[in-house]
Order: sequence, then C-alpha cells, then structure tokens
Amino acid sequence: MKKILVPTDFSLVADNALKHAIEIAEKFKSKLYLYHVYSFDRFNYDLNFDDDEQPFAKEMERNMKKTKLKFIDVITQKGLSVQTMVERDNIFSLFGSSVKKHEFDLIIMGSKGCFGARKGGIWFCRSYRNRNRKSSCFDCPAHLYFSSP
Repeated sequence: MKKILVPTDFSLVADNALKHAIEIAEKFKSKLYLYHVYSFDRFNYDLNFDDDEQPFAKEMERNMKKTKLKFIDVITQKGLSVQTMVERDNIFSLFGSSVKKHEFDLIIMGSKGCFGARKGGIWFCRSYRNRNRKSSCFDCPAHLYFSSP
C-alpha cells in the first residue's frame, strides 16, 4: 500500500480522516495525497475574472495550504510526505479518472454517518469499491478518533 488518497472538503471530519490516514501511512510507509475538487456555479463564479484567476479557486488553494500546514509537522516527524491536489472537476472524478490516473491503493475519507451517506459520501465509497477492486476505500465516521496503542 504505497499511495493513500485523502479527499478533503476542509472540514473537521476530513481532518479526522487525515489523522487516520497519517497513522496508516506510517505503518505501511505510504505516500499521502490530499485532494480537493471544486466546481463553479452561478454563486461562486466571478465574471470579472478569467478561469485561472477566479477568487473561489484561489480560496480553495489557500484552504489546501492551511490544511497541509496544520499537519505537516506530524507528517514529517513520522518520515512521511504529502502531495496536495486542487482540481476543477466534479466529485465523481474522485472515484473515476483521478483514482485511475494516480493508481491509489487506499482511499480514506471522512463521513458524517447516515447524514453523510444521504449526501453521497458513503455511497461514493461503496459504489467505487464495487466497480474497481484495485483500490480499497475506508469511510472514517466523525465520531471515530484514532488512538495509538
């Protein structure tokens, strides 16, 4: 297990999943990939800017940098590395082209339990698992916290 994907929406639930991913990555000496996808809609697209200069896209990049900074000390102390990716796409690419392109071995994502399942998180994970046996997917519920033995 060399590549672990951790999708993030910059929430505390996603941060919790990243904590689990760090511990698992340490055991397997895996590389971490922190990934966020966004799309534009009529509320966050500013017609005054070109696509590559959109304020919303810049905000997503800043959020990713903040998330990486929150965890970089523990990641480097454990001898691990993390690569960040922020892409304009839709959530379906998470379990489609992105996973295939990067050949991730494990996906660890945060979940808000049943509410999260209705919103799509657990469904995406189970759906992906049924279509592609190369990668495993682990839903990390918000109330599940990692504690080292």
